Amino acid sequence: IDLTEVMALRSRYKESFEKVHSAKLGYMSFFSKAAVEALKKFPVINASVEGNDIVYHDYYDIGIAVSSERGLLVPVLRDVDRMSFAEIESTIAELGRRAREGTIGMDELTGGTFTITNGGIFATIQDVKDEFFVCTIADGVKVEVARNAVSARVEAKKK
Repeated sequence: IDLTEVMALRSRYKESFEKVHSAKLGYMSFFSKAAVEALKKFPVINASVEGNDIVYHDYYDIGIAVSSERGLLVPVLRDVDRMSFAEIESTIAELGRRAREGTIGMDELTGGTFTITNGGIFATIQDVKDEFFVCTIADGVKVEVARNAVSARVEAKKK
């Protein structure tokens, strides 16, 4: 995925976005909206397993990893497909603040159908090549992120 246009758009509008919405325009709103579109296209990724059944969900409750003194927590944004960029960014900021303060509720940490993480200090880089950082995020799924943080590639091997 080439993030050049997202970076340019964010740079162009971040000040006016913050003035209008009282929230910073980060990358997570872009990633969240992109994730929802991917989950709509590939609904099995948004599904869960209950016993021997695969349960498909018609909602998009996305966990967003945030750092706290106690470690990484994953509060869940409910119905992300119905949220605006401003609602996503302000909700992430609020949940992150409450996670750091220790006032977040268990109901806000459960029930997500998909999770997005910003590796930050918790990232595990398994290989560093000349052009890419490579990290395996699941069995058979490898992510390559360009050193200049402009592009990323996800590769999944078929079983």
